[in-house]
Amino acid sequence: MMVYILHYSEIALKGGNRGFFERVLLNNCRRVLGIGFNVFKDESRIIVEPPAGVDEGAVAERLRKIIGVAAVGVGARCEPTAEAIVEKAVEEARKLNTKQVRFAVEATRSYKKHPYTSLDLRRKVADAVLNELGWVVDLKNPDVEIYVEAGMRNAYVYLRRFKGFGGLPVGSSGRVLSLLSGGVDSAVASWMMMQRGCRIDYLHLHAYRDSNEVMGSKIPKLINKLTEYGIKSRIFLAPFTPFYQRVLNAPPRLELILFRHYLLRVAEKITDKKKLQAIVTGDSLGQVASQTLQNLETAQTGIGKLILRPLIGMPKEAIIQKAREIEVLDIALQEYKDCCSIVSRHPATSVKPETLLSLWDELGLDEAVEETVDAVTVFTAEMDKGLMKLSHLAEQLSPKDD
Repeated sequence: MMVYILHYSEIALKGGNRGFFERVLLNNCRRVLGIGFNVFKDESRIIVEPPAGVDEGAVAERLRKIIGVAAVGVGARCEPTAEAIVEKAVEEARKLNTKQVRFAVEATRSYKKHPYTSLDLRRKVADAVLNELGWVVDLKNPDVEIYVEAGMRNAYVYLRRFKGFGGLPVGSSGRVLSLLSGGVDSAVASWMMMQRGCRIDYLHLHAYRDSNEVMGSKIPKLINKLTEYGIKSRIFLAPFTPFYQRVLNAPPRLELILFRHYLLRVAEKITDKKKLQAIVTGDSLGQVASQTLQNLETAQTGIGKLILRPLIGMPKEAIIQKAREIEVLDIALQEYKDCCSIVSRHPATSVKPETLLSLWDELGLDEAVEETVDAVTVFTAEMDKGLMKLSHLAEQLSPKDD
């Protein structure tokens, strides 16, 4: 029977809390896969037994995107005897139906009471494959690697291995609100906090007449892609019209810093209402004129909620590379009328907090924050029984949309 062998790396370093992280990862795997899959822990690995007729590659792709999974092997299980392991290794290798293959064997033995060592397994498997299939051993540059894992009760053999993203399983580090603009930076920042175990909700302020128009844009596509990693999220959509109407007479060079403060104030209101633990932004120091140290400090003036900036020290090239790796780059680069593009394109680079607060009060922007929060519409995006679902949850922000 074919099985998927899931390995984790960072979780294995945990001490007394390791069981908690493993349970969260197990539950995430079950949610992503849905009905028909048997998911269980076998020593320091997670095993997935699929139903008949599944697309092996598609399932492996789903599994490797689960945050916390460092690698996915696709192979078979057998008894942990040397004879059974050798037989299964030859059987799996024969499925490739090819000759003149250069190969290597990687063997581990977690149960030390077996009457063989890891080196013994490597030699026995290599000899059998060499003699029966005519493959050539090449430890430096193999075409195929045969992986063998011998545990106490079971052994696993596989030739296909897919790299995952590792990290901590989503849901193990609390829940945060990410400011999603629709661009590259905010999408990557959201993903990076997922990799640290955070469950992500999103706040998106838009320039459309209502949320239905937003749902026809690239925003739901971007959220769906991120949900492949994040499993379940809420999306808070609201128009930024209350802000825009009040800043028409503001100095153009101060529009952007006012907007950044307004965005954080709206986010803080939502995090307080929904008991979220932090706000996530896609700020990267010095990347654009508004992201100077002075402006970052000024924008967060009076904000009591923790602000996380996972991209703060990353160069743009690294951010783009990560966006490409997690498959959000093409979506994020699609044309979209985001709020930042509407305000001034030549912002002041060093605004003092007192300047911001004085103008804020003069323009009556506290009222804009309240009006925006009152206009929030809530959606959910989740992986449920192996399927992606994006649903309208409530017309207004309310305690019932948990």
